[in-house]
Amino acid sequence: MPKFCDATASRAFGLNGTGSSWTTSSFRVELQVEGWDRHRLLEDLSRTFAETGINILEARCTVVHPMVKNRFVVEVGDTESLRACITRIRNIESVFDAYRVTPTG
Repeated sequence: MPKFCDATASRAFGLNGTGSSWTTSSFRVELQVEGWDRHRLLEDLSRTFAETGINILEARCTVVHPMVKNRFVVEVGDTESLRACITRIRNIESVFDAYRVTPTG
């Protein structure tokens, strides 16, 4: 079975690599990424989330040429992982801002 299926199954059933339940808690965060639209930008963003251990739960991408606004709802285990991910996203070619969206009210 390919690794993709293994990882997907593990997330779907809430299992870690040993087959037992996850012991850490996670929380949802909404992030917005703004930049210049370019070929493969979404791929680079998705890879960065995956490499920092953050799961994408929802994505909304809006392009008004030549700009793009990507809004993601992600699942993150701790604030340090979130901080590292945002820093890496800001360093992706053509991205000029990435930030956590906070509720207003």
